[in-house]
Amino acid sequence: MATWIVLLAAQTNGTLIDSRFIEFCRRYSISFGVSLDSLPDVHERTRGSAGATYRGLQLFAWADYAGAHH
Repeated sequence: MATWIVLLAAQTNGTLIDSRFIEFCRRYSISFGVSLDSLPDVHERTRGSAGATYRGLQLFAWADYAGAHH
């Protein structure tokens, strides 16, 4: 019987990240990227929601989650 290795990854704008999402990703070893358009003021002009995106990134930093890539 073959053994399969499955890697789960996702891309997000980070606006809906919360502690439940972080724990879910940690539990299932899901890695993901957060889309950024540079510094907060540039991100706000190009995509909006810069505050929510950077808040989500800060939650990952506080949780010391190694699965986040930006």
